[in-house]
Amino acid sequence: MRRLFAAASLLAAAAVPAAAADLGRAPAYKAPAVVQTVHNWTGFYVGGHIGYGWSGSNNWNVLAIAPAVPGLGGTVNPDADGFIGGAQIGANYQAGMWVLGVEGDFTWSGQRGSSNGIITVGGVPVPGVVTSGNTRVDWTATITGRIGVAFDNVLIYAKGGVAFAEIDHDYAITAPGFVGFGRVSNNRTGYTLGAGIEYALNYNWSIRGEYSFLDFGRRDYTFATLPPAGPGTITQSIRDQIHQIKLGVNYRF
Repeated sequence: MRRLFAAASLLAAAAVPAAAADLGRAPAYKAPAVVQTVHNWTGFYVGGHIGYGWSGSNNWNVLAIAPAVPGLGGTVNPDADGFIGGAQIGANYQAGMWVLGVEGDFTWSGQRGSSNGIITVGGVPVPGVVTSGNTRVDWTATITGRIGVAFDNVLIYAKGGVAFAEIDHDYAITAPGFVGFGRVSNNRTGYTLGAGIEYALNYNWSIRGEYSFLDFGRRDYTFATLPPAGPGTITQSIRDQIHQIKLGVNYRF
């Protein structure tokens, strides 16, 4: 019995320091789990852009002159280029990886261009005849639908819709005993196609780069002339196309 009591006493004495050590140990700290968030592109936004624009196939073809000159022809190619800048407003809706949206923009344009050309009769250039054309793009505007694929905070998209522009054309022709000149200023309507990539810096702010093509088709313009026989006209067929590269920033609400 004495031996059993002594063994129990030794076990109790050994357990006391171990329990005291456990009581003095600080509890283990576990870091909270990190929650991964994915950017969502849904919302309304406004923004601004700057860039550069140039005309594509802005070729002028002489169709007719009055009084008539049989076999008359000629070309002028006043491609216009320059800096552009403006603002945009739009809205996006994201479903899974797909992002659908609508956007309207207005762009002030500094595109200007001029060129000299030739006049031909029966396909042969006429000596002593000087022609010139000038093109000025004052502004463009578009209303487009957008569709894109989102990779978290990166959005790759395509766009298309209706385009508007104010484009001015000046034409002059001088020859011995003949002067022709004139200006036309038109608000044009056409279509636009484009694509871009946008990067979200945070929930509100994003930056983007975009290319747009605007086509307003071909139209015939009649300019006044002053030949020796009296007032006349010269008719040009002009096609207006515009290319734009834009860098922009958006703020999302």
